[in-house]
Amino acid sequence: SGYKYGVTRSSGCKYGVARSPGCNGGVARSSGCRYSVACFSGCNGCNGGVTRSSGCNSAVTHSLGCNCDVARSSGCRYGFTHSSGCNGGVTRYSGCNGVVTHSSGCKYGVARSSGCRYSFTHSLGCNGGVTRYSGCNGVVARSSGCRYGVTRSSGCRYGVTRSSGCRYGVTRSSGCRYGVTRSSGCRYGVTRSSGCRYGVTRSSGCRYGVTRSSGCRYGVTRSSGCRYGVTRSSGCRYGVTRSSGCRYGVTRSSGCRYGVTRSSGCRYGVTRSSGCRYGVTRSSGCRYGVTRSSGCRYGVTRSSGCRYGVTRSSGCNSAVTHSLGCNCDVARSTGCTFGVAHSSGCNAVVACSPGCKYGCRYGFTHSLGCNSGVTCYSGCNGVVTHS
Repeated sequence: SGYKYGVTRSSGCKYGVARSPGCNGGVARSSGCRYSVACFSGCNGCNGGVTRSSGCNSAVTHSLGCNCDVARSSGCRYGFTHSSGCNGGVTRYSGCNGVVTHSSGCKYGVARSSGCRYSFTHSLGCNGGVTRYSGCNGVVARSSGCRYGVTRSSGCRYGVTRSSGCRYGVTRSSGCRYGVTRSSGCRYGVTRSSGCRYGVTRSSGCRYGVTRSSGCRYGVTRSSGCRYGVTRSSGCRYGVTRSSGCRYGVTRSSGCRYGVTRSSGCRYGVTRSSGCRYGVTRSSGCRYGVTRSSGCRYGVTRSSGCRYGVTRSSGCNSAVTHSLGCNCDVARSTGCTFGVAHSSGCNAVVACSPGCKYGCRYGFTHSLGCNSGVTCYSGCNGVVTHS
């Protein structure tokens, strides 16, 4: 109630601010706050564009007490992540704008669950390069009602990902065309489960760069009898994805090689769950650009014991994505450094949830204990986004 300038607020607020009581100057906050601040109460221990849950400063994202270029769960603006009352490149759940990520009531490059537009991620009511669940357009990613490079579950078009009614480079489950991913009735670079063609992914009867589960060819993904750049679960070759007996750029669950995706015994750009290496995705024992859950290294994605551009849940480093113990351009949940995404203990361009630094800076995502361009839940600073 009572607000102006694209602001979402419950009471006494102005200038694009989302706040329940007593606030002003484009601030989003639950109580006593100002200067584009997102705070639950008393704006304490915070200033200078910080978002934080408590005692924070220097472009930090915090859950309470902060302002100026802050990313926060409430009352925020300018490239922040906020749950409510926000604007100016902020990520927030409600009331925000200006390249903001928000869950509701948002616009201008915002990511939000409702009411958003312009290169945002939104769950509903949005447009302009926004990701949203409903009502959006303009290179937006959304689950419903969207267009122009959007990801959506229903009614979408133009490079959109959607579950139904979509077209133009869209991913969709039904009724779609033009580079769309869909489960039925689709064409032109579309992924579909049935009746599709032209670079489409489909479960049955498809051709020409299509992904299909049965009877298919020419860059098709299929579960049986397929070839030529096809993705298949069995008996396939040449850039095919398959579950068994396959080769040459094939994705397979067993016995495969050469740019193949497989769950076991594989190598060379293969995706596999165990024993793999060289640009492979695997759940265990892997290396060299591999995705794996354990024992991996060199550009590998893994859940544990990994390094060098790997994604892993524990013990990882060097451009690795890991949930714990990781560093060097890694994404991890705990103990991470150097471009890592981590839930705790990380640094150097890292995204981490708790206890982080160095890479919990420089454009990182962190849930808590981090700083310098990090997204964190608590205790962080240095251009950080925090819930």
